[in-house]
Amino acid sequence: MSIVLQQLSILFIFAFMGYILAKVGVIKAEQTKILSSLIVYVFCPAVCLDSFSKNFTTQYLSQKYKILIVSVVVLIFLSIAAFFASKLFSKDAYDRNVYTYSLIVPNYGYMGYALAVGIFGDEMLMDVIIVGIPLTIFIYAIGLPMLTGVKNFSIKKLINPPIVTIVIGVIIGLTNIKIPEIFQSVFSTAGGCMAPLAMLLMGITISEFKLSELFKKYKIYVLALLRLIIIPLIIATVLWFVLPKEFIIPVLLVYILPCGLNTVVFPRLVGKNCEIGAGVALISSLFSIITIPLWLNFFV
Repeated sequence: MSIVLQQLSILFIFAFMGYILAKVGVIKAEQTKILSSLIVYVFCPAVCLDSFSKNFTTQYLSQKYKILIVSVVVLIFLSIAAFFASKLFSKDAYDRNVYTYSLIVPNYGYMGYALAVGIFGDEMLMDVIIVGIPLTIFIYAIGLPMLTGVKNFSIKKLINPPIVTIVIGVIIGLTNIKIPEIFQSVFSTAGGCMAPLAMLLMGITISEFKLSELFKKYKIYVLALLRLIIIPLIIATVLWFVLPKEFIIPVLLVYILPCGLNTVVFPRLVGKNCEIGAGVALISSLFSIITIPLWLNFFV
């Protein structure tokens, strides 16, 4: 329990730092686009390439393929449910996209990796990465257009740094190509910057809004309840009768997490209002300090 709280505390300290830096005027709101660009085009691709090239091997995939299948099935059903549920939250098309994304995508990249390593070690990190493969593809193939307001779909829009690095990482992992050590160090170092930068960005973005107003939005509390309790409960109940515990834990470790921070990161790329996204990220993250330790204490 103490390890979980420690890992969560580290992440929230970075968010608090961002909030304070913005409030005292050290960082301006318009500068957040730079952070968003660095995350999407530099640090996230580094994490994708580093993780997939190291872990997506034929041997590991043959042992853990069930986790990948379960992750795909969970994502499909959750996407369908979130699409209809979001209609109850707002009539505005873009706001519905934010709610839909928040229900589907947990904060597995920024928070999940840190928790997996800190609590369980490298082996669990590999399992979490496998669970995150369909989510990663969803984020950049569907989520990015959803949150940036892109309406016209084209194959060209799928060709972005994260997707490209995922494909390259898969090829390297399956073919066991050796990457020079210096490049591995670059990828690992760059990847380690992603979570702190994302949490700083969340803190900076939240500083633009009145906290009292964010805390008044009751729909955010409903969404946080669904994200942190209802969705994990349904997933856990179904999987309990289908899979061994060793396959259930990595899936749950991903889906007990709060809403993803890309509801802040992606809209910043195009200058869109991200008040709802910031509120969802803030409220669900704060409540996760209570719910995550409870879930882990119950299932681990």
